[in-house]
Amino acid sequence: MSNNQKKIKSVEKAFQILEIIGVEKRSLVEVSRELGMPKSTAFFLIDTMENLGYLRQNPETKEYSLGIRAFQIGESFLRQVDLRSTFKPYIKSIGEKTGETVHVVIWSNNEAIYLDKYDGNVNNIYSQIGSRAELHASSVGKVILAFQSHEIINMKLSGELKKFTKYTITDIDVLLKQFIKIKQQGFAIDNQEIALGFSCVAVPVFDAYGKASAAISVSGNTISLTKEKINEYTPFLIECSKKISNEIGWSIY
Repeated sequence: MSNNQKKIKSVEKAFQILEIIGVEKRSLVEVSRELGMPKSTAFFLIDTMENLGYLRQNPETKEYSLGIRAFQIGESFLRQVDLRSTFKPYIKSIGEKTGETVHVVIWSNNEAIYLDKYDGNVNNIYSQIGSRAELHASSVGKVILAFQSHEIINMKLSGELKKFTKYTITDIDVLLKQFIKIKQQGFAIDNQEIALGFSCVAVPVFDAYGKASAAISVSGNTISLTKEKINEYTPFLIECSKKISNEIGWSIY
């Protein structure tokens, strides 16, 4: 093996170490055993990355975790991700497939904000980019809020919840049970809860930290966007959300 090939192999091994430690803290022995490399090699690579700030060791447990430099690179990646451009081809594809209106909503400062929209050729639903989505009544709001912490959920559902139609759920206990179901099935439905005659289905998008930081939805009137159509479109929505999540750094998919 040439010197260049050895260097490439060392780089590959270093990234393998970063990847497994990024998932869970590990000791030197665990890294060596899991990656099948000599303990001396693992130590050399780990020691180098620790000196560079990519790894750090807990002096008590002797386990290694990601260092500040790894965090800074992750932050740089997130700053460089253009969310609107990332979502654009997917919402176009969803809109063309369904003919319905497609929305992108992002979670910002504990609010669900409309980021972008694709107008369908079946229904063109009015919505304003930059406006807030109703967290307890819209599918995009519910699908994002359901994946937040208990503290945030309780905070956002405190006080009197506005009833937009006779179908709007304002009972907190009912909403909390619905959130459990949303997390289990991976999508949320708004069945005339915001406006009579209109329904919507939404799926979450996860960021590099595994948090539901956005959602995409399909909205239409109840004549075209029937229960059967929602069941038909939902798997495609979930597939798109997984691809977007991967693009913005969530690796579980």
